[in-house]
Amino acid sequence: MILRYSILWIYFLMCCIWPAIGQHNTIAEAPDTLELDPSVRYGKLKNGFTYYIRHTQEPENEVYFQMVVKAGNFHEDSLQVEYAHLLEHMGAKGTLHFPELRKYIQYLGGHRHAGTTDLSTWYWARLSTENQEFLKDGLQILRDWSQGIDLDPVSIDVERGAVLGEIRTANPYRDWLQEVTETTVEQRSGYQRKGKGKRADNIRNFNKDTFVRFYKEWYRPDLQAAIVVGDIHVDSVEMQIKRLFADLQKPEDPKDVSPAVLEHTIKLDGRNRYIVQADTVNPTPRLRVFSKSPNPGYSPKTQEDFKNLLVQKVYQELLLARDGNLNKQYRPLFTWTPSDQYADQQLYTMRISLNFHETKLPKMKMEFLKSLAAFRSMNSGFTEDELKHGKEMVRKMYPDNRFRNTKELAERYRDHFVLGTAAPAPDLKKQLITDLLDEIDLDDVHKAANKYGDLRSNTDFLFYAGPDISTPDSTMVWDWLSEVFTKKVEPYLPTPPVSSLREVVELPNVAPDAVRSITKNQIGVTTVDLANGVKLVLKPTGNSNFVKIRASRPNNVPFDNRREYLAAMLAPKAIQFAGAGPYTKFQLSDFMGGTDLQLLQRLDRTEQIIVGSSRADRMEDFLQLLYLYTQQPRMDQEAFQVWKNREQRWIKQGHPDKNMFFTSAIDQIRFPELPLPDAEDLDHLSMDSIYTAYHRWYNNFGGYSFVFTGDFDVNELLPVLVKYLSVLPKGNSSDSIVGEDLSIPLKKLNVIRQVNNSSESNVFLHFPVVASTDTRTKVLVSLLSNALYSRIWDRLRKGSYSPGARGDLVDFKNGIYNFQIWLDAETGKEDIMIRWALEEFRKLRENGVKEDWFEKNMDKRISNYANRFSNSAFWNDYLSEKVRNDEHMATEILEYETFLNYFITLEDLNKAAKELLSEKFLQKIVFLPKNTASTSELKAHSVEER
Repeated sequence: MILRYSILWIYFLMCCIWPAIGQHNTIAEAPDTLELDPSVRYGKLKNGFTYYIRHTQEPENEVYFQMVVKAGNFHEDSLQVEYAHLLEHMGAKGTLHFPELRKYIQYLGGHRHAGTTDLSTWYWARLSTENQEFLKDGLQILRDWSQGIDLDPVSIDVERGAVLGEIRTANPYRDWLQEVTETTVEQRSGYQRKGKGKRADNIRNFNKDTFVRFYKEWYRPDLQAAIVVGDIHVDSVEMQIKRLFADLQKPEDPKDVSPAVLEHTIKLDGRNRYIVQADTVNPTPRLRVFSKSPNPGYSPKTQEDFKNLLVQKVYQELLLARDGNLNKQYRPLFTWTPSDQYADQQLYTMRISLNFHETKLPKMKMEFLKSLAAFRSMNSGFTEDELKHGKEMVRKMYPDNRFRNTKELAERYRDHFVLGTAAPAPDLKKQLITDLLDEIDLDDVHKAANKYGDLRSNTDFLFYAGPDISTPDSTMVWDWLSEVFTKKVEPYLPTPPVSSLREVVELPNVAPDAVRSITKNQIGVTTVDLANGVKLVLKPTGNSNFVKIRASRPNNVPFDNRREYLAAMLAPKAIQFAGAGPYTKFQLSDFMGGTDLQLLQRLDRTEQIIVGSSRADRMEDFLQLLYLYTQQPRMDQEAFQVWKNREQRWIKQGHPDKNMFFTSAIDQIRFPELPLPDAEDLDHLSMDSIYTAYHRWYNNFGGYSFVFTGDFDVNELLPVLVKYLSVLPKGNSSDSIVGEDLSIPLKKLNVIRQVNNSSESNVFLHFPVVASTDTRTKVLVSLLSNALYSRIWDRLRKGSYSPGARGDLVDFKNGIYNFQIWLDAETGKEDIMIRWALEEFRKLRENGVKEDWFEKNMDKRISNYANRFSNSAFWNDYLSEKVRNDEHMATEILEYETFLNYFITLEDLNKAAKELLSEKFLQKIVFLPKNTASTSELKAHSVEER
C-alpha cells in the first residue's frame, strides 16, 4: 500500500514539474488512452524536442540510447525515394563527433543499430555504465543523430552501394512472389508501397541536394525524441539533454507531416477481389486466399484495444493448434498462415494456401470446396480446453522480463512517440494482460472467428497458374465461395498428440561392463568410454535449463561408389521426413515442439554428425527420440515420394537456403571426387535404397563421440546416458570401411559457375595456408581474421550488401588454415569488387595493423575472454573440435588467455600477417546469374472485384 501511494505521489510531482508533457502532434489521443508509465521522465523542450528518461537495472550496468525521428519512407517526395533509408545508413556509419561510429562503439564493448519504417527512422546504441564517459558519449551520439550526421561524399558513395545491395535480390523468383503478394494485399487496401525498381534507380542517380533537402526538412526537433533507459541517474541525464538539445533549430516554414500519415493509413472497402497471375517458373495451379482486417496490435491505446489484441492472439493460437492437426498429412488440403507484416503492420492477414492436384476445372472446384469447408470446420466449435491452452500460450508471450528490460522499454516509448501507442507502467501492463486474459471467454473467440475467418468480405483471391492451364473466372469463384458458406459446417475432430515415446521404445538391458572408464580433467570435463565404442564428453555450464548435444564420427562412406554415397548422404533427410516407429514426422514434430527438443542427423565431407538440444529435465525424451529414429525408422512410400519431389524441385529451381547451396557448390568445386546429387540421381533413388543405406550407416554407433554441455549435474545425467547410449549397436567391422581422406586442396583455382534464379554475383575467395596448430598460431589467426573482416567490410560496402572475411583452422591433421572473403555484387561489377578485396588482403599482409587497432582489439579480447566460459554453445563447439582433432582438451583453454596477455605483440601479429596471408593457393570461385524471372510477369492477367 505504501509503495502504491509513493508511486502516485511521484506521478503527481511529475505532472506539476513538467507541465509541457503531451502526446505527439499528429495522432489524436483517445480519451480513455492508458496513462504513460509514471516512472519515465517525459518532457518537451521549447523547440518541440521530446525526451523519455527511465531508470532500470534490468540488466545492471547497461544503458540504452535511442534517437527517434518521425520521418520515414512515406515522407519522401518523388525525387527522394529511398533517401530516408540512405540517411539512416549514414547516421549509423558516422557523425560529426564520431566519424568512425561503428568502430568506436565496438571499442566500448557496445552495440548499435538503426532502422527505417514508413513513418519513422530510429537509431540506437547500447553501452555499459561502468565508465561515466560512456554515458556522456552516448548522449553526444544522440545529439549527433538529431542534426549532426556526417554526410561525407565518400561515405555516401559507400552506403549507396550498401543500400543497393539490400535492394538487390539473391532469389528473384522468391522476391517476385513476395512482390506479387504485397501488391495484391496492400495496394487494394489503400496502401502504396514503393517498388524496388524506383528505389534502386534513385540511389544510382543520386542527387545530393535533394538528399540534403530531405535531411533538413524532416530531421527537426519537433519530430524527434531522445530515449534513454538503463542504469542511470535520471535528473543528471535530463539536465544534459536540456543542455545538448535546446539549440536544435526548426525550419522557418516546416513541412506538414499529416499527408504522410494519411497516405500511410489503410482503407478497407469490404469488397473481395480475384486476381489471376501467370507464373512461368512454377506452372502448378494454386490459390492464395488473403483475409484482411485491421491489425489490433498495430497501435493499441486503450484497455479495449488491448483486449482486442489478446482475443486475436488467443484465437490465433487455437487455429495454429488445429492447423497443425489438420495438416498432418503429406498432401494437405490447405495450409494456413497468419501475418501482421503487411502495410507496415497495419493489416492482420490470414493466408489460406491451396495447391490444386488437378488442372480440370470440375476437379479444381471439388478441391476448392473440400479445402475451404475444412477451413470453416477448423474455424468453428472451439472448446473450453482449447481456450485454456490458447490462453496459456499467450501468457508465455509476456514473461516478466519482457516488461522491464532496457530494449523493451525503449521500444514501447518509441511507439508511444511515433504512433501514440499506450506505454503504461510495466506492473500495470502485466496486471492488465493477466486480467484481460482471465476475462476472455468462448464467446469472444467465436466472435473473432466470425470476424477474421469470414472470406466473403475484404478478401483477396490470388490464383497462380502456368500460361497453358485453364483458370476459373471470377463468377465461378464467387459461386464456389457461396456454395462453401451455404453448407453445414462439419465438427472439428482433433488428433490426440504424442505425449511420450516411452511405450514404443523397448531398450535391451544394460550390460554390467557397459562403462569401461570415467575420467575428469583439470577444466571440469568428464570423459566416459562405453563398451560399444561410444565416448561421452560432459561439461556442465550455465543455468539455462538446456543441454546442447553434438555427436560425430569420421565419414567412412566410400566416395567411389556414387549411388551408395548419395543414398547415405540423403538418407537422414528422407528418414526425418518420414518419421520413426509408429509416428509420422508431423506427430514427432509436434512432440519435439511441445518438449523443446531438437534433433538432426547429417553427413558432411568429413563427419557423420548428430546435433540437438533438450531441456535438462527432458533428456530421456531426447534419447528415446534418437533411439527411435536410428533403430526404428519409419517406411512410408507417400512420405518418400513427397520428399523426393521436393528435392528434385530444389535441384531445378535452386535450394531456398542460399548459404547451404553455396556451401555444397563450393565443396563440389574444391572436391570434385565428392558426389553431390543431380536430377538423374534422384530419378534412380528408391525408398529401399534409402532405408538400406540408413540401416547400414546410421543404425550402429561404434566410434561416435557425444559432447554434452549445459545445465546439468554429471552424476544425475550420466546414468541416463548409459541407459540409452550403451545399448545402441556397435556395428560390424564391415560397416566401418575407411573412406578416402579429402584434405583441403593446396592448389590454385579460378572457377566461374552460372546459377539459376539469381540476379546478383556471389564471390568466394579462399586462401589456404599451412602452419603450426599450436595455441599461439590460433590466437594470431583469430586476430588476423578480425583485422581482415574490418578491412573488407569498410572497403567493399560500397558495392556489396554483406561482405565479410574470416580465418579458421580447417584441417588439423595437415595443419591447414583457410582465410576466406565473401561478397555479393551487382552483376558486371564483381571484377571490381574482387580487385578491391585482393587490395585489402595485400595491404594487411604488407602493412599489418596499426598500434591503436592492436591495443583496442587486444583489450577487448582480454576483457571478454572469460565470458565464454559460462556459454554452453562455446563449450560444445570447443570440445567437439578437440574430439574431432584428437587434441588435448585442456591445453588451449589454459594457454589462450596467457598468450593474449603476455606473449602476443604488435610485431608478432604483423609478422604473422606476412607469413599466413598467402596467395600461393588462391582459390577464386564466382557464381553468376543464369536465368531470372521477367519483371514483366509482375503484371496480373486480370483483376476482378466483387
